Amino acid sequence: MKIRLEPQKTYIRLSKPEYQELLKTGFLAGETIFSQGAKLKFCLELKDQQNLHFSDHTLHFALPNQQIQQHTPKKTGLSFYFQIDSNLNHELIFEVDIRKPRLSSRKKNEP
Repeated sequence: MKIRLEPQKTYIRLSKPEYQELLKTGFLAGETIFSQGAKLKFCLELKDQQNLHFSDHTLHFALPNQQIQQHTPKKTGLSFYFQIDSNLNHELIFEVDIRKPRLSSRKKNEP
């Protein structure tokens, strides 16, 4: 899971295997560790209603199950907007990496 944070915007890009795991289990998590053992965790969960909350050092996104299950990965991802307060939203850009592997990463005997 690749995460990019900007003011009021989060980009999440999943590999194909990560996306398949999310579809199968309805949950995907990752974390990054900073100095002195401090952690920032990221969780994606498929639910009936979308939701965003931050607690216990975890940024938790609940995404609409039906929309994610029906999504066909393509170059443009899905955008979700979460209302923070009356004047502020947070946008999530959800993408699945659909790039083909580089030629240099293929085995020598492959065409």
